[in-house]
Amino acid sequence: MKATNWITAAPGVRCRKHLTRKHGARLDRYFTLRFSVGGKQVEEALGWASEGWTVAKAQEKLAELRKARRTGQGHITLREEAEANRRAARQRPEDEAALARRQRTVGHLWDRYSKEVMAIENSREL
Repeated sequence: MKATNWITAAPGVRCRKHLTRKHGARLDRYFTLRFSVGGKQVEEALGWASEGWTVAKAQEKLAELRKARRTGQGHITLREEAEANRRAARQRPEDEAALARRQRTVGHLWDRYSKEVMAIENSREL
């Protein structure tokens, strides 16, 4: 299979057509972003057109990254954003468990006591 060349779809947005993967009647396209961070050229993968990526969406994402770099608010690269999402996903179950512990009340304790301990003690008396 011959490798396809990268096409500059818009400034900072490149794509390539996959020779065997189809998206409808057209060949599926894979999008990447090219921009500079800290004086170095960076190229980061976005995804396939069949997954919903278009040139317009790629340009919007690139504009978000450039704005974050300019203002200092938000993620500068897609890798940084993905890592933050992974950290947040790992942190979420721990936060939910801590919240559940804080929300326990005497009422919850009494319900548990009556169901478990009193039921065992009452079964012995019979």
